[in-house]
Amino acid sequence: MLEWFGGVSNVVNLTIPLFGLALLVTLREITETNRSWQYIAAAFCCWAGVRLVIALRDGTLVAVPRLVGASLAVLLLVGFFVLFFRGLFDVWRLRDTATT
Repeated sequence: MLEWFGGVSNVVNLTIPLFGLALLVTLREITETNRSWQYIAAAFCCWAGVRLVIALRDGTLVAVPRLVGASLAVLLLVGFFVLFFRGLFDVWRLRDTATT
């Protein structure tokens, strides 16, 4: 079953963003993050999607065409950066309003 996703190394690489997503959901219950957790959670989902597309391309489950896989991975990576920095901007703005 691990070969579907390209082997053990790809599965381990896929667990990293999923662990970050679980950690973010746990921290949301502990601290006040306002809206920023939504952007960062979506960013982690995009990162997990990038890792999944790369793993599927290396694996045996689904034959992803090279152009489609590369285009999808690039779009998900751009989505990750945009959403992650938008979430950080919300945290920074929340921090500035809390100090004044």
